[in-house]
Amino acid sequence: MPLGLLAVVIVLHLPGLNNRVFNNDEAYIATVADVLAHGGRLYVDVVDRKPPGVFYLYHWLFELTGSRALWIPRIAGWLAHAATATLVWVFARRRLGDRPALVAGLLTAITTVTITPGDAQSAEFEVFMMPFVVGAMVLADRRRPFSAGVTIGVGTMMKQTAAVTLLPLAYLAWRNPQTRWKHLAMLGAGATIPVAVTAILFGPGRFWFWVFGGANGGYLDVGKGGLSLVVQRMLSMNLAFIGLNLAVIALAVLAVRSWRADLDVWLWLLSAIIGVSSGTRFFGHYYWQLLPPLCLLAARGSMALSKRWTEIGIGVAALTGAGAAIAVTAFRIGGPSNDYQALADYAKEHTTPDQTIFVWGHEPSVFWAADRRPGSRIITTGFLTGHTAVRPPGFDGMDKAVPGIWDEVMADLAAHPPQVFLNTEPDDPSKSADYPIRDYPPMQQFLSEHYELVGVIGNTSVYELEAP
Repeated sequence: MPLGLLAVVIVLHLPGLNNRVFNNDEAYIATVADVLAHGGRLYVDVVDRKPPGVFYLYHWLFELTGSRALWIPRIAGWLAHAATATLVWVFARRRLGDRPALVAGLLTAITTVTITPGDAQSAEFEVFMMPFVVGAMVLADRRRPFSAGVTIGVGTMMKQTAAVTLLPLAYLAWRNPQTRWKHLAMLGAGATIPVAVTAILFGPGRFWFWVFGGANGGYLDVGKGGLSLVVQRMLSMNLAFIGLNLAVIALAVLAVRSWRADLDVWLWLLSAIIGVSSGTRFFGHYYWQLLPPLCLLAARGSMALSKRWTEIGIGVAALTGAGAAIAVTAFRIGGPSNDYQALADYAKEHTTPDQTIFVWGHEPSVFWAADRRPGSRIITTGFLTGHTAVRPPGFDGMDKAVPGIWDEVMADLAAHPPQVFLNTEPDDPSKSADYPIRDYPPMQQFLSEHYELVGVIGNTSVYELEAP
């Protein structure tokens, strides 16, 4: 069965077997991995709000293969997807029996592509988080709370939202009155160990600030007038998710009649909904977290149907998945909206491998495609501006920056000025711009004092460092 699930995953993810960027996050992770390969320190020389797990996974894969091609971590992602589907099958086989387990495993493998198609082919944080989430549930179901805790702790070091699965895990530890307090303590201790060890390795203060603390306050802020935008985004993405997974959801609805038998799975689904909603952005790849519990509930629902109707449900899901996979290639869905390759080609041509570049904007693909490291500890200027997706116009400014980041970044730039400076936000007042440099005096002053405008590529102003 595991090999069959892997085969399903591979077939549906074949469109990812190339080197184009499907999601900017891939290029972001790859750029962090490149900084690590050159001796950089995470949360010091390069920063992000994510835990270290996936950054180091990319780094080790690139080091092992000697290549920075994005299809390499995507193949690792196929293995992670197959592991997730296999663990769902293991969970369902113990709980429901062989036939429903087959349904659960197949649906999990199929639904790895029934999120937004571009995201579905990427090697995102959630891809590597999910085997640990499902593995923790398998262990907890078998009354191994400490191992379950350690597993979910490791998953949390892939992405923070794995931690919400502590809700169903705590229920599984609690349900036996004779051992509940002991098992809850063991679960908590197990979950704490990977996080504590990671904090010690990376420095408790820096680690906490970037992964759980102050660096996340502005990111989670909805802002004035932002609630309606968030609601609109939530509704549109939820409708898209329902449309792409209609067969699975229809089968899961049938499981309501036996909800008591699967209360842990319903709590798992609830925790996943919390995880998807927690960032209030509802990106497509967030929805992967919903699918394992949904597929388990669909397997339970299929037990109320005949074999023929179950096969029809699986068939509809498979056709939807195949359609989503084909659409990625046929319509070139996913990837950066602008021509990052032209910017990368210029940067590569006008710099040496030991020189750095700086990009004002959210274009991590430029660093990856140019094979050049960022000129400061940030890869996107959202840390400086507060500008981010699914927020209203004007939700930016130096007051929205990560605390302390302006001083750190300007010190980086002053110590080692990048050779090329790319301004993706038009600084001409007559043109539309979300966060023009002129609104950020420290950066405007640095640019005017050290750089000269040498050209424009698309809407991006290209500057080069003036000779001393």
